[in-house]
Parts: sequence; structure tokens; C-alpha cells
Amino acid sequence: AMNISIHHTCSFVVMEYPYPPLTPEEFMENMVSLIRLAKHQPTQNYLHYSSASLEQIKEMSNMALTLNENVLNKMENFHVVIQPVVSAEDGKIKGGEVLLRWKFQGKDISPAIFVPILEKGDMIHIVGRWVFEQTVRSSIRIVSYIPDFYVSFNVSLRQLTDTGFSQYMQEIMDKYHVEGSHLVAEMTESFFDEQPEKLTHFVQECSKMGIRIALDDFGSGYSSLRMLLQYPSNIIKLDRSLLHEITDSGQKQYFIRSIVYACHQFGKQVCIEGVETEEENNIIKETGCDMIQGYYYHKPIELNKFYSLLSEM
Repeated sequence: AMNISIHHTCSFVVMEYPYPPLTPEEFMENMVSLIRLAKHQPTQNYLHYSSASLEQIKEMSNMALTLNENVLNKMENFHVVIQPVVSAEDGKIKGGEVLLRWKFQGKDISPAIFVPILEKGDMIHIVGRWVFEQTVRSSIRIVSYIPDFYVSFNVSLRQLTDTGFSQYMQEIMDKYHVEGSHLVAEMTESFFDEQPEKLTHFVQECSKMGIRIALDDFGSGYSSLRMLLQYPSNIIKLDRSLLHEITDSGQKQYFIRSIVYACHQFGKQVCIEGVETEEENNIIKETGCDMIQGYYYHKPIELNKFYSLLSEM
């Protein structure tokens, strides 16, 4: 009714069959590898089997091997940054999202590339625990500057299969004497339907520790107001795909304001992600949202620079 469009990318590959040098088994293996490669290059219309694509497949295999080695070698070449979240009312920093970074051959690799590799190899359990400890450690210094500051960390769907994760979180919080009220676990909406039992258990454990839950990327897929009422979450983060919609239509702006209003009625705070321009910021502030996250205010910042920024406030 509101004519809101949601865009999804698809990956296509092209291979000729029969391909004389390859056996049927080798053909299928290369096809699967090519599909995986295409998923990491969504801007291309399709990938064609060639010597160049073969080199890319080899590079991806080398990347996966190096990634696993780095994880097992005490998270070598990994570090975290933080992207501030500001108050929609006055633009002051009130929270931040911890983001994972990894270097391969001296270059920063997108999390969209390396996180799926970690999940496939079940290395995400080790990485998720490390990220949580970094989050807790960083919160100690940040809270000394802003007492009511919160730090959020992303939880992978695969991490819900780590039965000891909740206990580990409590142990880390005890180790650094950090209260759960300063922490927020971010999960995407797909979690709520794919792993409902594991999700419920995890959310209950977080509640016991005082950790809040944020529903991330709301509106990026099949979203409905049912999720706002049915599933436990304290913060709703609206995806940037919705932001694109509201900058060119007054009716769509009203739609976003309706979502914000509904969230407030359910006792949830709203953060709008991906704000990059002054025009977007002006429109967003009229929706009644609580918080804003985006390059218009702050890009992801190295922790030492973030501490310096807070000390100057």
C-alpha cells in the first residue's frame, strides 16, 4: 500500500558443458566455487568461467586458509573499530557499534567476504568470543567518559549454536567488572524465524545479565510489525534501504514515522542507520527516531582515536 520497494541481489555464473579438460566431478566443484565467488561480487551481472576467474577462486581458497590460520594464531591480523551512534535530538554520542576488521596480504577485507567463511568453517565461535571480550574491554574506558554509554556487538546466527557462549559472556563481564546495562547484542531479523528456540534461550540469558537486544537491519528483508510485538528487542535499527525510500516521497516519510511510532508504542527505541547527507539527516530527524548512525556524523573509528574524541567532548 505504501509502495515500499526492497532490493535483493542475485548471483549468476556461466559455464560451458561439456568442458573437455574437466571431469563431471571437477566441473561441479568448479561451478560451486564460481558461485561462491559470484556471491562476493554482487556488482557484477554474472561471472564467466575463465582463467581469470580460476585465479580468483584460488585466491579465495588461499584467503580462507589464511583466515583460519589467523584465528587460531590468537586472532592475528584482526582488530575492532567502533562506529558512534548519536542522539537524534542533539547529535551527541550516546552509543557505539563494535565492528570487526581483518587484513589479508596488507589489505582490508570486507566483513561481507570473510564473515561467511568464518561461519562456514565454524570459526565464528572463536571470533565471536574474542569480539565480545574486546567489546567489554573497550566499554570500561568509554564509560569513564560517558557513564550511560552503551556498546553493541553483533551476534552471528551460527553463534547461537555455541552452547557455552552465554556462560562465557558472564565470565568476561565478571573478569572486567562490567555491567550488562552498558552492552547491547545486535541480531538481524532472520534470526527470529530461523532459530527461534536457540534465540529465545540466548535472549533470556542476556536479560539475566542485563544485556539489551537490538533488532538490526529491520526492513532489509521481509519485515512486519508482527516482529516488533512478537519478539523481544529493546532497540530497532532501521536499515538504510528504507532511508533511500523516504528521501523522495512524502508518503514514504509518513510510513517511516508510522514505524517509529509503533516501536515507541511497544516501548522500543529506534535507531536509523546509514545517514550520509544533510538532506537525509534533516528528514530523519523529523521521523521522531531516537538515535542516528551513519557517515554524516561518524565513520567507523579506531579505538584509540575514539577515546581521544570522547576526551575532547
